[in-house]
Amino acid sequence: MMGWLSRSVGAAAFAGALAFGAQAQAAQLLFTLTGGYSATFLIDSNPTPDVSTWSTFTLIGVPGTFQDAEGPSANVTFFTDSRALELDNAPGGSALFAAYGLHLYFGSTTSPTIKTGAFLLRPYVPNNAGDTILRITEVTGGVPEPAAWALMLLGFGAAGACLRARRRGARQAAA
Repeated sequence: MMGWLSRSVGAAAFAGALAFGAQAQAAQLLFTLTGGYSATFLIDSNPTPDVSTWSTFTLIGVPGTFQDAEGPSANVTFFTDSRALELDNAPGGSALFAAYGLHLYFGSTTSPTIKTGAFLLRPYVPNNAGDTILRITEVTGGVPEPAAWALMLLGFGAAGACLRARRRGARQAAA
């Protein structure tokens, strides 16, 4: 009977781990622009667009540091044509930066996955000073996500339940 309880607790812990673990898959990506334009900001590797069309998707109010920005955030638009990236003053102001370059994501405009690496961006708006290097890198370390904490707690709980069941079984066998 105790073996059944241990297996049930283990199965429940495994099911919970799958449920919580699936939510923790999007990594944070650091965007660093240097050269003709400078900016730094974070975006999920699988962002949920605020606005999407057949050829673009936009993330509204992305916090970061943006050269010549009116505030601490900007709207970030990704394109499917030869334009790669555009940054606008949030909540809907003038263009800060627009550039030609390689596609910075794959997938659809409603479900994109951002690429990592270094990209050369050529100015699209005449007031941009010159070519800009964009580096997209995955942010590692830091504080675990809430889903990771939940997964750890489930593991500790399952281990405790198994130990308790084992001790109870040993006491019954000794009696």
